[in-house]
Amino acid sequence: MRNKMISAFLIVLLGFGLTACASKNSENNKYTGTVECKEFYITSEVAGKVDNVFINEGDKIKENDSAVSIDASTYEVQKNQAEGELETAQAAFDSLPANTPDNNKKQVEGKLKAAQAAVDLSKLNVSKCNVKSSNTGVVSEVLVNKGEMVGQGGNVARVLDVNNKYIKIYVEQSKRDKIKLNDKLKIYYNGKNVGEGTVSYVAPEAEFTPKNTETKSDKESTVFEVKLKLNSDFKYSPGTLIDVEIK
Repeated sequence: MRNKMISAFLIVLLGFGLTACASKNSENNKYTGTVECKEFYITSEVAGKVDNVFINEGDKIKENDSAVSIDASTYEVQKNQAEGELETAQAAFDSLPANTPDNNKKQVEGKLKAAQAAVDLSKLNVSKCNVKSSNTGVVSEVLVNKGEMVGQGGNVARVLDVNNKYIKIYVEQSKRDKIKLNDKLKIYYNGKNVGEGTVSYVAPEAEFTPKNTETKSDKESTVFEVKLKLNSDFKYSPGTLIDVEIK
C-alpha cells in the first residue's frame, strides 16, 4: 500500500514537472512586441493662413476628405490677374493681321500660351487651399490651429493608417534562422491566442538589443528585427503588447 502511494505521488510530481517544463519552453518561445501601424502626414501644398480646421484627434478620415482650409484670398487675386492677362493675350492674338510674319505670330502665340498656363496654375493653387487627406486612417495629431500660418509643404495633421498594422519583435540568431518571409506565426494577448501574423521582414544584419525591448529571453546582446503584418481586421489598437510564438 505504501509503495502504491509513493508511486502515485511520484507520477503526480512528474506530471507537474513536465507541465512546468512545457510552460517554461512555451514562454521561452514567445517574444513580445508592440502593435504599430504605418502613418502619414496631411500636407499643405500652398502657404497661407489657416482658415478652418475640420478635424480633431481621434477622428476617422477618408481619402480626399477635407482636413483644413487655407485663406485663398491671395490666390484668388492672382487668378483674377492671370485671367485678365489671358484676355489681353487672347485679344492680341485674335487681332493679328492675316499677313503677320510667322516669327511675330509665334511670339504672340507664346504669350497666349504662357497666360493660359498662369491661369491654370492660379486655379490649381486656389483648389489646393482645400487641404485633403491622401489616404484613409485615424487622426492622431492635429498640428495647426485656425489663424496660424502654414508654409508650403507644411504638415497639418498626422494620421495613423490603421489598416496597415504590424508587430515588430527582436529575436536571437537561433530563432532568426527558423523564420522565413510569409511564415504564419501565432500571436497572443494576455496568454490567449488572438490569431496569426505574417512575417513581412527579417533583418539581414544583427543589431544591439534596443532599449525598452520587451522580450522573454535576453540570452544575447545582439538581435534581429522581425516584422509581422497583421490582418486589416485585427482589433487591437497601436501600442498594445502582443506575444509572438516562434517554435
